[in-house]
Amino acid sequence: MWLTVVQRCVRASAHRYSLAVATAGAMVVGGCTGTQSGAVQPGPSSASRGPGLAAPRTGPPVTSAARVRVVAAGAGAYDVRYGLGAVWVATIRGVTELDPSSGRVVGRVDLENHSEWSNVAVGDGAVWFLGAKPSGPVIVRLDPTTLRADPPIALPNRSGGAYEGIAVTGGVACVGRLQAQPGTVCLSEHGGPSWFLPARGPPEGVAGFAPHAAAGGALWIGGASLTRLDPVTRNTTTIGLPPRGRATALAADRGALWAAIDVYRRPSQLWRITAGRVDRRITLQARGVSALAATAGGVWVVTGGTSIRVSTVRPDGALVAVATVAADDHALTASPTALWATHYRSGTVLRLTRSS
Repeated sequence: MWLTVVQRCVRASAHRYSLAVATAGAMVVGGCTGTQSGAVQPGPSSASRGPGLAAPRTGPPVTSAARVRVVAAGAGAYDVRYGLGAVWVATIRGVTELDPSSGRVVGRVDLENHSEWSNVAVGDGAVWFLGAKPSGPVIVRLDPTTLRADPPIALPNRSGGAYEGIAVTGGVACVGRLQAQPGTVCLSEHGGPSWFLPARGPPEGVAGFAPHAAAGGALWIGGASLTRLDPVTRNTTTIGLPPRGRATALAADRGALWAAIDVYRRPSQLWRITAGRVDRRITLQARGVSALAATAGGVWVVTGGTSIRVSTVRPDGALVAVATVAADDHALTASPTALWATHYRSGTVLRLTRSS
């Protein structure tokens, strides 16, 4: 039996947190109050969304030191994606919906997840959750308007490996498999037989994590190579990386794909891929990119070192700090008016906007 709890959110509460940021700014936690719609029931859930979302403006949202708001998204906020007019956060329990114009929580779906971390993706007109049930790893499709959850689709679990990373387009969902036999498992959005793409080259560390993204009608897989999968024909093509290079983060923007390429003991690079070909390369004045976001021609990266920073990328590869974030800030995404970064340990999302 598939059980969900959906919460209708009607307004936000506020609380102040301490946070190291690049510039002083308001720090507000968007709360969620209201009643549970449908309480707990078997099968697909029913719910209503919160207040209507404001129309976004165009242009890169943040290009210098940002104003930071802290939004309480839910315990174990691990992944975040913007799409279909909302910001979607994967938590330990399920999915939280945020209003991109204010950061307020406008919906929660409790999917009774049983994994330590979870992922979220937006594709083919739906929101997709990657998590686990007691029986094993699953993906779940959510209707973005009603927040109704379809029955979960079970993922192969014969080797006992965990999953991380999901991308969906063209009727196909692909997820990354870690540990035993690292690679990518793909299957139809409606379930059915899956197929496996083994990781190319040596895995990164023990887990073998590789980022996944959808761009230009194709699915993309990073790691020791950069692979494009056609969801219709299932054919794959590979873009070669520099020696000892890895595609560590991917982000889509207006049909193009941006890929962060880390090269051993050398500065990281940003590649833009359009129509399956690299048409731009930028050498960054930094090493080690852990997350990447892009929208309206702007690109932002999360880089490590003595402090973890979110920075906007200039055409010459120089980085302009937007904010300093915690070491376990895992994911980054961009909406038309803000950047969003998850903070797993505190269960929060940072909303980064222009300071003026």
